[in-house]
Amino acid sequence: MTSAGVVADGYTVELDVDLAGADRAEALYQIPGCLSLAIREVGVGGEADALREFDTLGNNYLNFPGDDGRVLVLEGVVGGPAGRVGLPLALLGGDRARVVLDWKDYRLSLVCGGRADFDFPWHRVPQWTPGAEAQILSPRVKAAAFVSPAKSASALGGFFAEGETLKGPIQYWTPAGHNAWVGDVALCRFWGRLHLFYLYDRRHHRSKGGKGGHFFAHISSADLTTWVQHAPAVTIDDWWQTVGTGTPFELDGKLHLAYGLHTSRFMPEEETTCPELDAYYRRHGRMGVFKFADLAGYPMGATYCSSADGIHFEPSRVLSTPPRTQRSATSTTDASVSSTATAARTASMSRTISATGRSRTVRCRSTATVRACSRGTAATTFCRASTAWPTARTASRGRM
Repeated sequence: MTSAGVVADGYTVELDVDLAGADRAEALYQIPGCLSLAIREVGVGGEADALREFDTLGNNYLNFPGDDGRVLVLEGVVGGPAGRVGLPLALLGGDRARVVLDWKDYRLSLVCGGRADFDFPWHRVPQWTPGAEAQILSPRVKAAAFVSPAKSASALGGFFAEGETLKGPIQYWTPAGHNAWVGDVALCRFWGRLHLFYLYDRRHHRSKGGKGGHFFAHISSADLTTWVQHAPAVTIDDWWQTVGTGTPFELDGKLHLAYGLHTSRFMPEEETTCPELDAYYRRHGRMGVFKFADLAGYPMGATYCSSADGIHFEPSRVLSTPPRTQRSATSTTDASVSSTATAARTASMSRTISATGRSRTVRCRSTATVRACSRGTAATTFCRASTAWPTARTASRGRM
């Protein structure tokens, strides 16, 4: 097993751990220089100050104290920013537990007792020490097994059960897992179903080392009462990716979702595709449409994904980015400017799709209104193709 192979294929560590009576910090397992699993007491020890923001605002540990008021957590750690995932022991109970640590496509997850936490450690070259050997450090660990490739089929597939019916009223619903929330929401109707896309937000914008780590999760309903979960429409599968808010629209019988890539959160803008696209704008006086593969920099800007059935989406790997002056103008948080920018992105993606092989340009209306009625019915206005450009009507959304 080579270092490059482990990095490319991922790995899974499965452990049988006895958590009964755990009342202090304790190292459990490690692969030196690569991965560790431990019980940590929050707010105690040499790392307490450095981890204060993560413990409070990030992983929400302090809301889960034990009977004695102390907070103990089970944590997996790898190198690099955002390389820490964990669960409070108060959520797990005190019995023997199966613990699974999994690295796949720049995603680190910890699963135990039916609870899960994951994040996206980011660095250009993932760390793996050649020849490193696993070590069991505590008698609490009864068994441990390391395998590579990872047992997870994809970075996020195991966390979103296709076709699973959501529990409870949608008005107060939040995603399963520890400290997971619904971010920006986008709606549309397609083939008789209401499709709701939401930015999956773990740690209140503090995932991926404070860069966001958002991706577009997806649920749908035929009656606004029963909601079904689907695989994410837009995932994260590389170190430089985090997704910004977007707009769904229909064109030629397919459902598309336009969204942004906030790549400059991870590197100087000069290393992204923006300089190339800015140069194109200066030469031609208009925005261009490009394939990722034809650009030298890391993709940044507006792109889209597409689905023939409204359920399974594929990324277009096509990019269209406004020039630098327009990006600066839309950086304000003013709601009217934000709405105009969202509508402009939808229009841009419509023209982009047309420019990449279709014979006509879609003219569509952004998501407008969903008004739930007291008897479970709804009056709705959705993104639909029309014969002329309408006045932009876009719900105001906070920028992510």
